[in-house]
Amino acid sequence: LIIACIVLYLITRDTSLTTLLETNVDAKSAYATDPLLQLAYGVEFGASNALTSVPFFGGIARLIHKRKHLITPSLLGAGLIGAGFTSAVGALAAVATGSTEPAEWVIKTAGNGVGTVIVSVLLLANLGTLISFFYFAGVSVQQVRLFARMRWDMIILVLLLPGLVVAFNTQWLIAHVMNWLAYNSAIFAGIAAVLLTDFLLLRRQVLLPTHLFVKSEEGAYWFWGGVNWVAMATIALGATVYLMLFDPLTLAVGPTFRYVGATMPTLAVCVLAYYLAMRL
Repeated sequence: LIIACIVLYLITRDTSLTTLLETNVDAKSAYATDPLLQLAYGVEFGASNALTSVPFFGGIARLIHKRKHLITPSLLGAGLIGAGFTSAVGALAAVATGSTEPAEWVIKTAGNGVGTVIVSVLLLANLGTLISFFYFAGVSVQQVRLFARMRWDMIILVLLLPGLVVAFNTQWLIAHVMNWLAYNSAIFAGIAAVLLTDFLLLRRQVLLPTHLFVKSEEGAYWFWGGVNWVAMATIALGATVYLMLFDPLTLAVGPTFRYVGATMPTLAVCVLAYYLAMRL
């Protein structure tokens, strides 16, 4: 947040905030020229980014003592202040410098000396988050029998391998960030809908911890042969509905996208479908 405030000061030092707010990116590099469609894209990418927190919340919940330790830093800090404020600063910096690559616009804004320090601090600050994600992923994949038999260091090695490829092709990654975010919604919209509906509406926030890992028909959450097929069908439905409204590969959109986006209607459809199917 301190760095974001410094960057905001630097970009508004020579160009007024009003001018930056009224300036758009080059039309050739814009996703759309229609203001309403531009807003829809922005909301959609924000919703997609928010859904990436679903597995993170599940992982971090294993490590906390009180609910407020999850709500305050994650929702208020990372979501409202972090993603909201820092994303706005990043957008203004991109308009001011003509670059959407953080390392590039930080250097352009702050200069080589201070800019290099800021980029280095940002990289170091993200190490904690990266380590947390790899830990959560390593714990999660052990639900698969193949990974459960592997040593911990080998599991982490397997998880790190894609990152090694991307590390030497960062421009490709930056160019496809929005595609990746959109695919997150296609995957997590149905999952989030199932989790929210099941926990809040169907179970009224009551779970039986001793039954969560029971692998027999005696378990309260055994469902059908150990699988909740209604949930699986809902997740597949979510991916189908999302892809009908928005193509993450080309960023092409359907006629209703400019009014409702893709993530929100997909969530609504999945919530309704899962609730009715489970009641039935």
